[in-house]
Amino acid sequence: MMTAHRLSLMGQAARVAAGVTLAVALAAPLPLPAMAQGAAAVNMTEDAPDHYAFTPGGLTVATGTTVTWTDKSDAPHTVTSDTGMFGSSQLSENQTFRFTFSQAGTYNYHCMVHSYMHGTITVTAGASAAANTASASTAANSASASRTPAQMPNTGAGGMAAPSGAVVALLGGLGALLAALRRRR
Repeated sequence: MMTAHRLSLMGQAARVAAGVTLAVALAAPLPLPAMAQGAAAVNMTEDAPDHYAFTPGGLTVATGTTVTWTDKSDAPHTVTSDTGMFGSSQLSENQTFRFTFSQAGTYNYHCMVHSYMHGTITVTAGASAAANTASASTAANSASASRTPAQMPNTGAGGMAAPSGAVVALLGGLGALLAALRRRR
């Protein structure tokens, strides 16, 4: 026959197991929604020995476009808006940072590690900007294909985000376990 204390411990263990299961389920990667307006890319490259640049230095996109910056050099870089509207953490080689531009305007940015690195994103309200971006991007990619390696996979670094549901659930499960152990004493 089971005692009330043993039943209580089993119930607590079941709650902790449920929390851990939830955390694992939430940690699984979810498919990202397709971007409605499009995408554009900027690379951080070494255009001369120990001299780095945003490539292209200027880009025109339509509102709603997500721009992805990728560090294609062996040096650390940041993508930092001159007005503080967006900013990445320090990126290492092949790491990326993304920002979606939702309002028309001109957005200047720089690298906090290399003060001479500057770039500009011009966001237009018209759809014709997307066509211009595609042709400019293709031309830029063709021109730099000989010295820029193929696109590397996103490492998930860059930018700041709130803790994922998995982290929150895991911490909650650990808190419940600690509370159960304290009550047991």
